[in-house]
Amino acid sequence: MNLHQLNRVWSLLTNLSIILLLTGTEAKWTIDVDVLPHLVTSGLSETCRTEAKALLDHLARLDTWAVKIYDASAKLGSGILNGNINQFGDYDQCLSVRHDQLGISGQYCLALIFVELRNSGDDPNLATVLDLAQSYQAMPSSFGDKATILPTFSTVSWGVCVPSGCSSSDVAMALTAALHSHNLTLDIHVEVDQDSCEVYRPRKLLQGGAFITLSIILSVFLIAVAGTFYEFSQLDKCGNAQKKNHNFIQKVMLAFSFRKNTMELLNTHTQKDEILCLHGIRFVFSVIIYVLHRAIFNMFWPATNRTNTAQLLESVWTMTFRSVWNNVDTFLVLSGLLTSYYTTRDLQAGRSLNIPAMYLRRYIKFTPILMLAVFIIRNTIEELRRGPQVIQVVKRHVQACQNIWKPLFYLSNFDGIDQMCFPPAHHLMSDFYLYLGSPFLILLLWKYRLRGALYLVIALGCITAYKAVLINSGHLASFIYYGIQPTKMSESASRLYLNPLFRSMPYVVGILLGFYLRITPARSAMLTRSQLIAGWLVAGLAACYSFMGPGEVYLRSYQYDVVNSIVYGSLQPFTWSLAVSWVIYVCHTQQAEFLNRKLSWKGFIVFSRISYAVYIMQFIVMFWNILSAQAPQYIYISQIIDLNEIFCILVISTLSTLLFLLPLKSLYEVFTEKEISQGNKKEK
Repeated sequence: MNLHQLNRVWSLLTNLSIILLLTGTEAKWTIDVDVLPHLVTSGLSETCRTEAKALLDHLARLDTWAVKIYDASAKLGSGILNGNINQFGDYDQCLSVRHDQLGISGQYCLALIFVELRNSGDDPNLATVLDLAQSYQAMPSSFGDKATILPTFSTVSWGVCVPSGCSSSDVAMALTAALHSHNLTLDIHVEVDQDSCEVYRPRKLLQGGAFITLSIILSVFLIAVAGTFYEFSQLDKCGNAQKKNHNFIQKVMLAFSFRKNTMELLNTHTQKDEILCLHGIRFVFSVIIYVLHRAIFNMFWPATNRTNTAQLLESVWTMTFRSVWNNVDTFLVLSGLLTSYYTTRDLQAGRSLNIPAMYLRRYIKFTPILMLAVFIIRNTIEELRRGPQVIQVVKRHVQACQNIWKPLFYLSNFDGIDQMCFPPAHHLMSDFYLYLGSPFLILLLWKYRLRGALYLVIALGCITAYKAVLINSGHLASFIYYGIQPTKMSESASRLYLNPLFRSMPYVVGILLGFYLRITPARSAMLTRSQLIAGWLVAGLAACYSFMGPGEVYLRSYQYDVVNSIVYGSLQPFTWSLAVSWVIYVCHTQQAEFLNRKLSWKGFIVFSRISYAVYIMQFIVMFWNILSAQAPQYIYISQIIDLNEIFCILVISTLSTLLFLLPLKSLYEVFTEKEISQGNKKEK
């Protein structure tokens, strides 16, 4: 086939060569994004060139299989200046192509294209066009940056369909040649990883890890069904449980009973000394964190209006999410508070602390649902869902979870955010390490009271100073500013956000508050009207600073300031912990009755019992939904709240709680009861 014949085919198929033509007074700029003609050039593997030549010959005759391969590659669409630069092509059509006689099948590759101006001063109009196409570089990436799990607004994701004999390096070289053919004004780099190319492979749901994961879920479900039938068989005619001494096996079956666990889940009876407002606070910030995660996942969607979306990020309301520490720190305050409050109650009752048992209960409570999520990500997601987003979003998570021992023993935090298995578990792992030290901190307070509290304050001051030094030396970001690079965000998260030491401030403040509420008589806890007004004023200012302290970091004009990052990173953990602690204090001591009544609604008690599963399982549902994206679509801000997704999360979280969290809590009680009874027999 000569060049003239090729040109006829290209013209016939319309837009086979995707040319972006900008004509100025002195220069003409063209970008050719066609990869197929460049697969037959020298420098590529012999297999790739042979299959590409055969493909082009059959394409000239308009053979259906060859046209399908061409048609499955991405084409540049309209709305480029509104950020519509990510084009996935047709993944399913590409992988469906197979020519048995020639031994050629379709191979889908998702390339990353990095485009930068060589000198913005040479052509300001071109700089403006590129800035619009890259959505004002709200989160820019450059070629050579370490790959991250975070979204970026400047990189182009481009799907190409090529013969299966071509390697990822062949595709990268051909695409680079295509993009550089007529370009003199841009620096363009192409990246195609080996894992970015896929050929058709059958699903293996009944093999390997996927089979094991699904078998575990099905087995637990069947045990729960059996336990439910057994419990119903033990009810009398009035539906009440008969008093009977069950043997060990029967107790294990009852631990998984849907009826028993549902009744426990929906039970809104509370203890006299329970801090009820915590349930409402947990619900409010669970919703905020869901919206934050939903917004992040939405950034992975190929949007036709990404530039408009980037303009929304310049709004002051985005500080709710840019000050990301506050939302997670709230749960650390609650965790430290509850640990201290009930541990101090045991000490007041004269009971000694069984620290190993405390650790074991904590581990059993949180680990099963975490590992269930890890197994789903690791073993089943790629088999259940396939498409461009699996390559772009999920594969890094799957690879990071190959070593299941790290999440099993809460060691994933030390790998950094990009290499961490199931990054959403960062909060859980920080909380676990802080919990390991909590019994000793509470014993310190119990023995030394004010002097012990002073020791903790001094320790927190030293940790804060160390954090400030780290921010200064690494120019780390303690907030998400407009234009932050994903690599900088990733480094900051790995060194600050994932470090349990730097999450200790809210946890220790919670411990101090819980200890104070437990040892302080009700009369001494009451404040005068002027003290209440002053307290609300200080707490309000602290909360405002916690969200707005960084200043106008949401504006495109913001430039990173290390001093600003140090000051905010040092003060925010304390100011936010102070604000949350104040709300809890006045609510629990009945000095904010209206607020306490609203936060103590009984429905929040039920939600509290599934809140952990909601936090973990929301990512499974979000992963599932984001993987359905096959083509760009118009994104609305209202899509952040997806009622169908919320319903799925609540259903899956409720089932996870009924099948794993509550049964394993009961199993722990069954086993410890057995050990106690055996110990009593030995004593006799």
